[in-house]
Amino acid sequence: MQSVARKNVKGKPMWRRLLRFLLYSGCILLVLLMLTLYALTLPAVQQLLTNKAETFLQEKFGTRVEIGAIRLRFPYSVSLEKFLLEDQQGDTLARVGSLVVSTDLWKLLDQTIQLKKITLEDAAIYLHRKDSIYNFDYIVQAFASDTTVEAPVPTDTTASAWKLQLDLAKIKLNKVNFLLRDDDAASTTQANIGIAETVIAKADLKTLHFELDGLTLADSDIRLVQTKKSVDDGKPGPAYGLLLKNGDISRSHIVYSTTELALDATLGKTTLDNLYVQSANDIMAIQAKGIRVESSAVAAFHSDAFGLNSHDIVGRLHV
Repeated sequence: MQSVARKNVKGKPMWRRLLRFLLYSGCILLVLLMLTLYALTLPAVQQLLTNKAETFLQEKFGTRVEIGAIRLRFPYSVSLEKFLLEDQQGDTLARVGSLVVSTDLWKLLDQTIQLKKITLEDAAIYLHRKDSIYNFDYIVQAFASDTTVEAPVPTDTTASAWKLQLDLAKIKLNKVNFLLRDDDAASTTQANIGIAETVIAKADLKTLHFELDGLTLADSDIRLVQTKKSVDDGKPGPAYGLLLKNGDISRSHIVYSTTELALDATLGKTTLDNLYVQSANDIMAIQAKGIRVESSAVAAFHSDAFGLNSHDIVGRLHV
């Protein structure tokens, strides 16, 4: 009995030392992690990361890249300021005055990108396609060149894929310009957004079904112009659905023009109630509970194949 008691007495300090070691090690790792995260918020460290990112992208793309600042406010948001990217011809491909993405960075540990709010201000994107080549293809090729052909590796079906969550994400745009010139399709898509705000109530990226809980659009000019008839390759476009629960459009100009139909609308004030757009097998259906148009001018033109005239379309709107 005495020998057992002595072993227990001697054993206690060993377990205590082990517990202390584990406790101290955990505390040290936690402190180091907090210090690392804190360091990422320091202006000097963020400027160092900005310079490293700018140099990396310039060497990767072989084009002009400028980054004013990358800001990290862990774990709430990441921001990009004064960003400029040129294409291989030296023309501006993308310009961003300020981009702030609010997210839960802890979710990255669960392979989930959860976007809560995206604010884009003073930005422009210029895209161009000619002979089936886009002016941003060099970016895809730059990253694809890193991949080498190796022996096929068995797929791990137990591994979870990365998930993108857009539900309840708030989108805010201020002075954003977008231009896509497609020489192959003889079409131009242009959007000069003054102010745009919406909330993505639901986003299903697999079925391309989206629901927007409110849309505010003001001081904007949106144009889609196609000067030659589309070539039917026999393959229907992807099906999609968009539900806009309510919308408010003011002081905006919208133009839609093809070889068969043209619509030109100058909207002083327009309210939309439960607008639903659905497309399947290249057939589009548009339904709305209510559309009210005030202080606006709407004109429509068409080919004889449609059997409609401008009065048919305008007469359905409350002007």
